[in-house]
Amino acid sequence: MATRRNSRGQFTSKRTRRRTKSSLSSPQRRRSKPKGIPVVATALTINQLDALSKATFGMPLYNFLFDKAGSNSTFSDNSWEVSLSEILNGYRNTQHSSWQSRPFTDVIKYNLKLNGTSAIAQVIAGNIAVSVLKKTGVFRNLNKANRMLGVDKSLRWN
Repeated sequence: MATRRNSRGQFTSKRTRRRTKSSLSSPQRRRSKPKGIPVVATALTINQLDALSKATFGMPLYNFLFDKAGSNSTFSDNSWEVSLSEILNGYRNTQHSSWQSRPFTDVIKYNLKLNGTSAIAQVIAGNIAVSVLKKTGVFRNLNKANRMLGVDKSLRWN
């Protein structure tokens, strides 16, 4: 379709667009993005990472991240549990973990077989809980409370 200039010098198509009643009125206002840290999305992400850590490495997320290899920990002394420091340090010099004799993929497979279904259930339950709380209006009320407290610029529920 050929374009041409109208009387004001603007490009238009041959077909003129009819202006509706709503387009004659004031233009639609754009909503600004809510500012602040989304508490629920952050908590849901941490929950999903925790489930992934339990399923693959056999440890909760905090212990996976901060457990030291070879320390007297209650978590890394199991032969099927792997901490991040064991992975990064080459896991050869640790005293408590004995999974080094097995291939790393076998450890992951074993942990997935043992903890995979509970991790999937944890992720699904977290998502269902958030959607139920959204439908019941709990987050709306919490956001109103944030506004009254004056922390709505730095913190939002959803």
